[in-house]
Amino acid sequence: MTHTLSLMIMSGVEDGKLLELGAESGDGATSADGWALTIGRLDARDIRLTKDTFISREHAHLTLRDGQWWLCDKHSKNGTFVDQNGEEQRLAAETEAIVQPGQLFRVGRTWLRIETK
Repeated sequence: MTHTLSLMIMSGVEDGKLLELGAESGDGATSADGWALTIGRLDARDIRLTKDTFISREHAHLTLRDGQWWLCDKHSKNGTFVDQNGEEQRLAAETEAIVQPGQLFRVGRTWLRIETK
């Protein structure tokens, strides 16, 4: 199965930048359960957001499982948030939330959105 992700940066210095990721390109880790991508400031992360100093080295994970995207905070200092009808919902550490394509979510001070093809 082919796994791809188009992720739009919606705020900050890189506002409007589209990130294209693919399992076949070596991005993320695939398993029988799905495809997982790491988000953080370190070069070793799949989604590197180095210009936001409020993002932890390993801030969050974004996982495709059973056709749904799941966002999980990885004990970040400044939080991982999902937009729920205009209200920011902060995720507790190691807690997952479904993120729909087009729905905004925030890591550190950077808002992101999964794009549909």
